Amino acid sequence: MKNYRNSDSAVNKYACGLENTVACSVISAEDEYINEFFDMPEQAAKERRRRKLAEQALDTLTETQRRRYILHHAYGQTTREIAAAECAHFTTVHESLQTAERKIKQFLENG
Repeated sequence: MKNYRNSDSAVNKYACGLENTVACSVISAEDEYINEFFDMPEQAAKERRRRKLAEQALDTLTETQRRRYILHHAYGQTTREIAAAECAHFTTVHESLQTAERKIKQFLENG
């Protein structure tokens, strides 16, 4: 493992010069997609805000709730399919999804 304590190292030079850099970012693949898909900058900005809000809403869930919510709503898996894949009881998955939906609704209403 390389020791980066030396102030002359490339890492330190890069980090030390970073605060003086005006434009030092690379456009993400997601932003590139949004820019190509939406004609108007206002539409692209609105889509970015929508995606950020969705991510924040998902962040209110536990890891298990998040996984189940995404499997159900994004991938169309039924509650029974999720339960079978996780070797969990149908009722447990169903209640987990209901709780996740309540949390997301509450976040969006207060949001």
